[in-house]
Amino acid sequence: MKIQAIRQGIGRRLRQLAALSSILMLGVSAEAQQPASDAGQTGTTTASNAGDLTGGITFHNGQLINGGQAFQVVDPSQLGLLNSQVRNAGGDSVDSLVDQRIAQVSNCQSCQTGGVYQGGGNYVPGVASGFSTACPTCEPYRYGFVDLLYMKRFDDKRYTLSQNYFVGEFDWELAPRITFGAVPDCVHGWEGSFTGPLEWDRSAGITGTGLSSLFIAGLPIASTQLSAFNDNAVYQQQDQASEYWSFEASRTIMGWQVAKILYGIRYIDFQDGYRFISQNGAGDVGVFQSNTENKLIGGQVGLDMFYPVCNHVVADFRGRAGVYANFVDLDYRLQNAGATVLFNGDDDEDIAGVFELGSGIRFNLGEMLSLRAGSELWYLTGIATATEQFNQVVRPNDGRTVRINDDVVTVGLTLSAEVKY
Repeated sequence: MKIQAIRQGIGRRLRQLAALSSILMLGVSAEAQQPASDAGQTGTTTASNAGDLTGGITFHNGQLINGGQAFQVVDPSQLGLLNSQVRNAGGDSVDSLVDQRIAQVSNCQSCQTGGVYQGGGNYVPGVASGFSTACPTCEPYRYGFVDLLYMKRFDDKRYTLSQNYFVGEFDWELAPRITFGAVPDCVHGWEGSFTGPLEWDRSAGITGTGLSSLFIAGLPIASTQLSAFNDNAVYQQQDQASEYWSFEASRTIMGWQVAKILYGIRYIDFQDGYRFISQNGAGDVGVFQSNTENKLIGGQVGLDMFYPVCNHVVADFRGRAGVYANFVDLDYRLQNAGATVLFNGDDDEDIAGVFELGSGIRFNLGEMLSLRAGSELWYLTGIATATEQFNQVVRPNDGRTVRINDDVVTVGLTLSAEVKY
């Protein structure tokens, strides 16, 4: 605002001086052309054209008449033309001379405001104006970062189909999350991210005598068809394994480098498998298997927020929420002493939801590189898990209708490196 006022003041003063100089030069020229002895005659002639001039200063036909002498007056509307005709010693106009004193900044297309003054009332849009506060400089950039995820499933902590022991918790697992993005105009951009695969597993076994399962034969299933599980079993083994991976593509909106909004599509693949092996004293072996595969595809929104804590240190928040169509496949089998008791399956679809929350601390090591450490929580609902598909009582229809009503909770730590260029 100060630059604007100074510039306007300089231009106004120069125009006033130019007009006043023109008046004085014209007056001096007119006075020099008439001898002193003819002054009265000249005044009389001029007076005859302008009317009665003895009453003081009058204005007639664009001339200022005072004391019998006529002076040409410049019309204010012609000041722009006069200004363009006034040149300095180097040949520049007054406007050019003033404009050269005002620094012009580079283009800023993101804010789409302002303009550079070029003289004569002309402005060039899309460039920060010398008359107003310049908009922020826009520098398009790309970024990429790798998150090292250390995650653990926390559901079904003490699960078992044996009457003699439980299966422990899932182990902690490592997997990467790779993200690339670009912001061409400092505001709108895109981002793609791949997570996984994360593979959780747990297992437990027992050896002894008189072991038994929780299976109960339901008609028309006979108890002899479960002999490997319940008739004096001497060995039992339970295993469960899960695999998770996802891909997401989003449009992004940056807000003053303190917030990032995302919206786009995401695909999530979650597989869960359970196996129970039992052997009795007679050598009969029984195998039970339940395997589910969830294929989620849908829309997702997200929000990343950044809060400066001190120099080079930023606290952040990460949130994701999405609604998905879940396409589920189920494979369900039960074998006893080499004979197939059940061989069923189903496929169905339902609505699922996925929610992610995270926070961390980011350390900026320079303009390009930063490191981050944090924690995250994932919550998947409307999921078909392997252990949710069977009942204690075994019937022929088991496994023919998939159940898509379980939740999966995952918690973990993250360590990240980000490059911005």
